[in-house]
Amino acid sequence: MTYTQYDQGLGTEVGQKADLFKLGGKDRNKFFRLRKWQYRISTAIERNLKLALAELKRVSSYLKLPKSVEEESARIYTLAVQRGLVRGRSMESVVAGALYAACRRHDRGKRH
Repeated sequence: MTYTQYDQGLGTEVGQKADLFKLGGKDRNKFFRLRKWQYRISTAIERNLKLALAELKRVSSYLKLPKSVEEESARIYTLAVQRGLVRGRSMESVVAGALYAACRRHDRGKRH
């Protein structure tokens, strides 16, 4: 699995809002109940990863970084979360640090 599947399935939601209009009353209630439980059972770490990896993808796209750098920075960020290094730090600063480290690793920061 690649890390640029940026949230690794964490962003998968129960249904889509467009599906809501196709449902009857009983199914619509079930839809909302499933979405509520999905949110409740997702952990803080999963929510952090979902938001941060989306931000990482956005910044990477804005900077026109290659996929390899985006992959590496997502891996670095995920490892930082797993090791508890992001607690108490802003998501944006850790994303920036992960992108910087990945760029350095791929020799993207050098001017020629």
